[in-house]
Amino acid sequence: VFAAPPFTDSGPHANPLVTTGVLQDSAGGAVETEFGTFGDWDAAGDNVRANASSALNSTTNTLTVEAWIRPTAVGQQPIFEWNNNTLAGVHLWLGFPSNNGELFANYVDTNGASHSLTSSPGIVVANVWQHVAMTFTGTKGNLFRNGVLVASSTLGDIAPLQTGFNAFIGRRPSGGGATFVGDIDEVRVSSRALSSIAIANDYHGGIVEFSSTAVTGKLFRIELSTNTGGHYTPTS
Repeated sequence: VFAAPPFTDSGPHANPLVTTGVLQDSAGGAVETEFGTFGDWDAAGDNVRANASSALNSTTNTLTVEAWIRPTAVGQQPIFEWNNNTLAGVHLWLGFPSNNGELFANYVDTNGASHSLTSSPGIVVANVWQHVAMTFTGTKGNLFRNGVLVASSTLGDIAPLQTGFNAFIGRRPSGGGATFVGDIDEVRVSSRALSSIAIANDYHGGIVEFSSTAVTGKLFRIELSTNTGGHYTPTS
């Protein structure tokens, strides 16, 4: 269980995590609120990385990525992304394409083809905790904010999703690099496409979690809260 940086994988497979930058407050400790602790990203290239492995590579062609975020601005920035330092895989971003609070998902396949989905502008706001999620059912992409569907599109029967790269929280290492600016907590990644009901339930809590058909059970888990059993609720 996460109590202060660096982040650790508390799941049964204990996948190693690499932290870049100082995901702490100015006093050198974990950022603490009434909700527990969380990572504080800035423009210096901060990120948490899980190295690529067969265990972390979804083989189901279905997917869910969720996170609690509190950005300081709503321009273009990465929330979660698979990337091999040259090419981007599947990713969830904020503020693309118009730097105006859009929620953006790109379901990049193993051929390098993009299959993207964007919400309306103004969906994500600055300086407020909010829960965001992307799902892919195998043919249909969905985006959610605070448990509510904000964009949906049938993208077709695409090639396998590119989830075989390193997985980055709050960072794109390729193309000159991009970093999330603000706070990120309780990320969850699953090889299942969660239902809208399940996404709404997760609106009140979450963990970082990877799963795959290659290995039975949960493969990768980070709990980013000191409040055991506690959940976030939206605040302003």
